[in-house]
Amino acid sequence: YKNFEKKVSELSHETYLKELSKMCYSSSLIAGRKFYYVKRGMIFLFSSIIPWILLVYAISNVINMTDLLKR
Repeated sequence: YKNFEKKVSELSHETYLKELSKMCYSSSLIAGRKFYYVKRGMIFLFSSIIPWILLVYAISNVINMTDLLKR
């Protein structure tokens, strides 16, 4: 950390702003990619709800049918 602090303190104002803008740009690319994958994951999550509901409904009907057959 001390080497980093020393190097940063030696930077000119213009160089510091350039480095800061590069970091902001890199961070924005990472954030954009992250939110793309989060959005994609949410779409898959919500689209998987329908098959789960159908499966639970089908299983509940099978269980009800076996109960009726036992009587």
